[in-house]
Amino acid sequence: MKLRIRSRMLLLVLTTTVIIYISAIGYISYTGRVRSVEDALKIANAYATESSNRIMALMNAHFGTARAMAQVLRSYRTMPVEQRLHLNNEILRNVLDENPEYIAVFIQWEITAIDSRYTKPHGRIRHTLYWSEGQQMFRTDTLDTEEEDRTSLYYRIKSNPQESRHDPYYKSKIREGAHPHEEQRLTTDVLEVTLIVPVMETGRFLGLAGMDIPLTSFQEIIRDIRPFKDSYAFLVAHDGSIVSHPDSFMINRNIHDLYPEKDQESEVLEGIMEGRNLDFVTKDERLKKDVHVTMVPLFLGRTRTPWSVGIVAPVNVIMRQAHENQLITLVSSLLGLLLLSIIIWIIARNITSPIEKTTVILHELAQGRIDSIRKLDINTGDETEEMARSVNKLIDGLNSTAFFARKIGEGNLRAEYTLLSDSDILGQALIGMRESLRKSRDMIERQSEKLMEINRELHRLSVVVRETENAVTIMDAEGNFEYANEGFRKLYEYTLEEFIRDRGGNIIRASMNSRISDILNECREKKASVTYHGYQMTRSGKKVWFQSTLSPILDSRGRIQQLVCIDSDITRLKDAEEEISRQRDDLAILNAAKDKFFSIISHDLKNPFSVLLSITESLALNFDHLSNEEKKTALKQINETVRLLYNLLENLLKWSLTQTGKIQYKPEIIDLKKLILINISILALNAEKKQIRIESELGKELKAFADKDMIDTVIRNLLTNAIKFNKPGGSISMKARRHNYWLEISVEDTGIGLSGDDLGKLFRIDVKNKAIGSSKEKGTGLGLILCKEFVEKHGGQMCVESEPGKGSRFYFTLPLAEQVVDLPFDKQQE
Repeated sequence: MKLRIRSRMLLLVLTTTVIIYISAIGYISYTGRVRSVEDALKIANAYATESSNRIMALMNAHFGTARAMAQVLRSYRTMPVEQRLHLNNEILRNVLDENPEYIAVFIQWEITAIDSRYTKPHGRIRHTLYWSEGQQMFRTDTLDTEEEDRTSLYYRIKSNPQESRHDPYYKSKIREGAHPHEEQRLTTDVLEVTLIVPVMETGRFLGLAGMDIPLTSFQEIIRDIRPFKDSYAFLVAHDGSIVSHPDSFMINRNIHDLYPEKDQESEVLEGIMEGRNLDFVTKDERLKKDVHVTMVPLFLGRTRTPWSVGIVAPVNVIMRQAHENQLITLVSSLLGLLLLSIIIWIIARNITSPIEKTTVILHELAQGRIDSIRKLDINTGDETEEMARSVNKLIDGLNSTAFFARKIGEGNLRAEYTLLSDSDILGQALIGMRESLRKSRDMIERQSEKLMEINRELHRLSVVVRETENAVTIMDAEGNFEYANEGFRKLYEYTLEEFIRDRGGNIIRASMNSRISDILNECREKKASVTYHGYQMTRSGKKVWFQSTLSPILDSRGRIQQLVCIDSDITRLKDAEEEISRQRDDLAILNAAKDKFFSIISHDLKNPFSVLLSITESLALNFDHLSNEEKKTALKQINETVRLLYNLLENLLKWSLTQTGKIQYKPEIIDLKKLILINISILALNAEKKQIRIESELGKELKAFADKDMIDTVIRNLLTNAIKFNKPGGSISMKARRHNYWLEISVEDTGIGLSGDDLGKLFRIDVKNKAIGSSKEKGTGLGLILCKEFVEKHGGQMCVESEPGKGSRFYFTLPLAEQVVDLPFDKQQE
């Protein structure tokens, strides 16, 4: 429902006025509230400051008396003993006579300060005058002569000589002559404090003077402070103990007992100890309401341990004046708002009546009913009358303009029109439209044939883009996708909407080419086509390689309007390149294997045969002249050479069979422990020749699922190498342990070990790896390669750990027998 202008004016003006009033009232109420609180706090602070000054003046007067005592004492410490003692007593008596409220006055001397014959670094004499049952009593004590009491107040002042004040404590009656801080109190009903001033001479501590004073006078000062209704004051010592409070029960209790719910208890105590002004709101147990607490520090004498005076005022009392001011402001504002609303309503009615009449005519004009409109008759003598004359003139002008427009609409482009004025924009526009229509009619006739030819060309281009197998995308100058053809969907299995949703709407975000930003910038900067290669993942997860050409489309001014990208599928070409590269690598490995094979045949087989030929030739020529021992040695050499040759041929044959895939793999459940012990027994003689000890830790039962002949070859080769490359007198340890579903068998020796470079050459057929044992035994490395292939045939792994000079550890894994089911081995591994 639309509001009439009068209602809108009232609504807007009143709404604005209400907002301004509410803001002003809120501000005034808030500032008044804040000012009331601030004034109350200033009053409380002033009371607290005044009380603080009164207490400081009273306490400073007591400190002045103690300072005077110290000053006088320093001047006569060198007097004769009798004279000095007399003056001590006179000073104490005069002070107590002048200040009968004091509980006690005292003087303490360092013995070294008054007796030059005394040599100990500690020891003091205390003179005390105190009240006892209404009588003044003297007492003199000699203390700390055997051992200094480092826990006493005297020692603390001696170590740091400055004016001091002991925290408040209770005392009414003490044992005869005892100092209140050094002997046990009997009863407690008078709160007092001790003031002390050190006696110094050119930086040297001579002793101290002081007095015990009651704090009842402070209680009277504090009790008289009541700045607000239901408010009260209290006095807190430096350690947080309450010195004065309207409730005697709270005296000498801690500040946290006064406000146990205060969550910033530690901050309050820290503020008291640091001598800071404090303000906070908390719950008061005495008044049973929320209160505002103001605390002002007071410094006693020249001490560095301030006390604090606190003023407690109920929050509702402080806020009462603020609430009254706020209510008066609210009532006044509501009356003013009501009066203003009435005035605004009258003004709005006088303004909107002519506007409503004009609105009716404008509504008719908006409906196109120009001929039937009656002109306005308004004689107010103000702006509304001028508005009516303008509307009447507008009606005449619109009738004339409508007649001219009808002529143009009928096709009469020769019709004439007289402008209402030089500023008749509508008339000028109609005349301009008439001239434009004349020119357009001529231009259309000339361009129609050209447009037909362009349409035919666009049709041909659209057929090419639609039917091509290449993926064609059109983007704006920033690389945002706008169009993709059917070839794009076939190549990447995405429609443009799906691709944008999953990969992003910009080529930089969607492309998997890390250089796409540079390619896009190059195309835009050079305004030329850029060709590049890359790959993209299809919707089904297939990797498609493409060759892409990114081209700019320029307007008549040479500015880039759009970008066209054409992707051609080169996946087959890429696959062919990768297959050629893979075959090249396989050919290199096969060539290396061939070289290794012929190297073994030409060199490693030739040498043993050369040895055999030399020995047999020597036997044939000199057999009758050789001794039996020499013949036996020759036969032994022939035997070792033949055995070495046999092992080499056996490894070579097995390796060649594995390379051609002709070796038979027949896994079964075997007793691995028995197989290991048999090989240890066979090779024990070779180990004894080098004084090598073979140890085994194999457990009770080792059942594996493996080809017995293959694993026999693996164990024998590893043991043979451990003997060959071990040091005379060394040791070999064979161990087996279960690891999940596998058995791990290790052969560890204390031999010559392997360097990092040699470790990298192990198990490789394409490098020379001829090692020499510790007793000049030779090896080709073929046995380890064969072992690794046999182990991997079982799905296991072979590894080695070694350091030069510290030996080597070869270990491999085999599947446990109990994990095997009646399935082919490749299925078991799966």
